[in-house]
Amino acid sequence: MTTQRDPLEGPWVSVSDIERFEAWCKAHGYQTRQPKGITNPTQTGFEIRHQGNWMGIRWNRGTERYTADRRLSLVVQSFAATNGIK
Repeated sequence: MTTQRDPLEGPWVSVSDIERFEAWCKAHGYQTRQPKGITNPTQTGFEIRHQGNWMGIRWNRGTERYTADRRLSLVVQSFAATNGIK
């Protein structure tokens, strides 16, 4: 059985911080890429290679922020901590 998690739970990055977050990831040795298979221009985001897997950061229209794969929690928290974001 699969369950959907609440989009308000888990890691996320604000619109104003997304470019800085991607640059921070690259500066800290994470590979990034554009998502494969997304052809709809309203779906934006990127993927980060973390622990051998590509994990997504995707725009969520419902919450108006970028939602990160929950396995990226520590990466998002580290970014926030080093940039003074609460």
